Amino acid sequence: MSRNEKLPSIKKNYLYTLGFQILQIIVPFITTPYVSRVLGAENIGAYSYVNATFLYFQLIAVLGIGTYSQVEAAKIRRNKKELSQFFAEVMTIRWITTGVSAIIYFGFIVFQKEYISLYAVEFIALFGYAIDVTWLYEGVENFKHIMIKNTAVKLLSIVCIFLFIKSTKDTVIYLLINVCGIFIGNASVIPYIKNYISLKQLERLHLKKHFQQTMVYFLPTIASTVLLTVDKLMLGYLTESKVYNGYYEQAIKIDTIVFSVFSSFYHTMRSRMAYLFSGNEEKEIKRLMKKTFNFIALLSIPVSIGIFVVSDFFVIWFFGKEYKPVIDLLKIMAPWLLIKPMSNCFLDQYLTPNGRQKTSNIIIWTGAVINLILNYFFINAFMARGAAAATLLSEVVMLLLSWVCCKDILSVGEWICISKKYLISGLGMLIILNIVSMKLKADVISTMILVAIGVAVYIGCLIILRDSFFLDQINSFVGKFKQRYRRGNQ
Repeated sequence: MSRNEKLPSIKKNYLYTLGFQILQIIVPFITTPYVSRVLGAENIGAYSYVNATFLYFQLIAVLGIGTYSQVEAAKIRRNKKELSQFFAEVMTIRWITTGVSAIIYFGFIVFQKEYISLYAVEFIALFGYAIDVTWLYEGVENFKHIMIKNTAVKLLSIVCIFLFIKSTKDTVIYLLINVCGIFIGNASVIPYIKNYISLKQLERLHLKKHFQQTMVYFLPTIASTVLLTVDKLMLGYLTESKVYNGYYEQAIKIDTIVFSVFSSFYHTMRSRMAYLFSGNEEKEIKRLMKKTFNFIALLSIPVSIGIFVVSDFFVIWFFGKEYKPVIDLLKIMAPWLLIKPMSNCFLDQYLTPNGRQKTSNIIIWTGAVINLILNYFFINAFMARGAAAATLLSEVVMLLLSWVCCKDILSVGEWICISKKYLISGLGMLIILNIVSMKLKADVISTMILVAIGVAVYIGCLIILRDSFFLDQINSFVGKFKQRYRRGNQ
């Protein structure tokens, strides 16, 4: 890497990605209370079950191309001719795999007796994945363009939900709005790829080498999908009721929304880490990894504690009284928001860009197999709570395995040193929130009061403890704000 080369700002790219993720957090807060009440737990469960099933056909369509393409594009982004050739080759593979997936999926639908209309609507999503070129923008670290387009689509989806979802019969329309959002979002960025590639004077396409590499990424994608969906599929099959899927879907939705704050950061960092590994920039790699672990500890500890305490107040008014069992699920899954960000950091930000995909595959597959086994026993015994416990325990195993494989990056002692002030602050926050919560009712105002107090106590403790990472971020933000204010008044 040339010392004079100016790289895109990680902070700006993360803010663009985070901005969209925040929108994705806000959108469910606007739509979920409405959709949950209009469609009901059983229809939400049916939606969840069908979506979980379709993800396996989506796997065949994408075949690990997204992650592989992003990482490889980041390495060759300085060479337009090479990047153009690479684009043509991987997109050809994408169209082939999507075509195969569509044929298999059509055969699957023919033999379905239940939820046939929901399965049929999912077909539109396959076309959306066929034209997905967002990996190119991610590889060249242009996250701004993707986020602006996707934000517009997301806002349009909100409007459509309130206009067209009116009764329990509108589950198909709800799914249609979501899958059309995927297609429109992916289609909207295609016209601008000419800024990075040229499809003129291409050489002969060599697909075999890319197909072999995408298979390396495809294997962990299967395992990750198993981790995401097997609990929902087994809940639907073992309990013979989609109501439990409805409860579990809402709990997982909340945790996934919150986790998106972290996943957006890894998504932003993956291209940069691949670029740094290609230039053997070990010192910079370690610096960014340590910074990431600080970021994870700073946010994940209060978030997991907050979800545990606030779930008693949040679920009833947000989802409705019908979804009271979701409270227990969120409490069981609260530690997941501390464990999952760490394991994903090791896997997505270090092992994958470092070319250690086989190690990552073994870890993810181990977690998937353990999740499958635990789900069988736990769901039979504890229904949706069993699925939540299985997901949490399998993630613990993945974190421990990841930590062993990446101990040269972060030792247990270093993690304790990084997180001790956050743990102390989180404990203070937990004590105060438990005391305050005894005097509050389960409504919107009480939830807002608890969140405000939790944030104030946590930040106050960090200031008292003089946490350097937190104070540096605050000082940096204040400094930039003052700079812009002075410019505006000149």
